[in-house]
Amino acid sequence: MASVGRHPESQYWTACFRDENGRQRRISTKETNNKKALKIAEEFENAAKAKRTLKQVQKVLDRLHEEVSGQSNKRKYQSDWLTARKTEIASSTMDFYQASLKKFPHFLGQRADEPIGEVTKEDVVAFRNSLLNQVSAKTANHDLKTLKMFFKSARRDSVVTEDPTEFVETVRKERRVKIKRPFSLPELRSVLDLASNEWRSMILFGLYTGQRLGDIATLRWNNLDLVRGELRLSTRKTDKTLVLPLAAPLRKHLESLSPSSNEPSAPIHPTGRLAFQRASLGARRSTRCTTTCRRCVWRNEFG
Repeated sequence: MASVGRHPESQYWTACFRDENGRQRRISTKETNNKKALKIAEEFENAAKAKRTLKQVQKVLDRLHEEVSGQSNKRKYQSDWLTARKTEIASSTMDFYQASLKKFPHFLGQRADEPIGEVTKEDVVAFRNSLLNQVSAKTANHDLKTLKMFFKSARRDSVVTEDPTEFVETVRKERRVKIKRPFSLPELRSVLDLASNEWRSMILFGLYTGQRLGDIATLRWNNLDLVRGELRLSTRKTDKTLVLPLAAPLRKHLESLSPSSNEPSAPIHPTGRLAFQRASLGARRSTRCTTTCRRCVWRNEFG
């Protein structure tokens, strides 16, 4: 019968039990509570006598962990994993990871509170296939890759013994090819003729710098160096610092603008900056309607 003992100089109880051959075994439980340590010792003995596999033992220990600690190690590890990445990735990427990882527990339903080691390859495949009924193949693959990153880290950190996502492949993307072409000069002139002053300015910035709308909308006057003819900015998505030459037409346009404030940190496009901030806030509040929220805010601000 399993029992526990403790060395006078140690705070942890040691499990004492016999395996299937009757050989006595002693393994530290890393537990300071006598009753909890005895439960672990009994599970060690049962596992040894039943010749359980490592995966089976891990499942038992996961359940035992939740019983003695009162918390789900799946939810705790997910929270710790996201926290560890806050300093490594952009805020927009963090928003995507959080939204993406919420989908898998929602798919599992009542099983979401089971130990992380209970997740199987079949669960992951079923989750991937269910996504295809809701989103595009590209989005499904992005969500699957996030789940793969999560379980890869869990295996590396010894939270699970096997990665259930390891041999799950991404789905084949739609064969439909979307052909994108640039605006023709007549089309571009038509857009500029209809645009308001701020929209016209941001369109010119996009045309001559090739930067994203969000980065252009949030530019400040101190991003410009008219003496050197340079534009300096850090992109929101990659946090990469860029130094771009100002094209002659863009420089001529800038010289025609008058700052709304004497502060160097004043925005070049005040209304655009405000609209972008509101759109970003709306996107963070709603993961289902991110694109729609942004479109609505921009439409309301600029007409």
